[in-house]
Amino acid sequence: MSNDRLVLIAKALADPQRLAILERIAREQEVACQTLVDEFEITQATISHHITQLVQAGLIASRKAGRCCFFRVELKGVAAFGRELDARLAGNERLKRTAGKTAAAALTKAATAKKARARTSAKSGNSAALRGGKRRG
Repeated sequence: MSNDRLVLIAKALADPQRLAILERIAREQEVACQTLVDEFEITQATISHHITQLVQAGLIASRKAGRCCFFRVELKGVAAFGRELDARLAGNERLKRTAGKTAAAALTKAATAKKARARTSAKSGNSAALRGGKRRG
């Protein structure tokens, strides 16, 4: 995997909303776009932007059925990213000591902790920033 590709995927996963959307899609074989719009407190345009980034990164795929669009996780893309991280970080002694976990699992844990901190911050009055924009009316 090229550096550009690795960075593209890492940037896509760095956004808390995008990560939450990817996690939501991963819970089912396919998720309709309208389901995402209904479940997330962000505009349809913002969802579309996040979906575009995830598709470009190769983490999800889409299909159209009439006027509906459905999304699914691209397991090959997610797995390739994990393998690449493992390969690139294999020499890191701190990660080697992470008992029973791969480098990708350790990074996922860090991302989850970051997301939890963001939620805590949102509860203290910064929720609009976490949602990424306007509330739907």
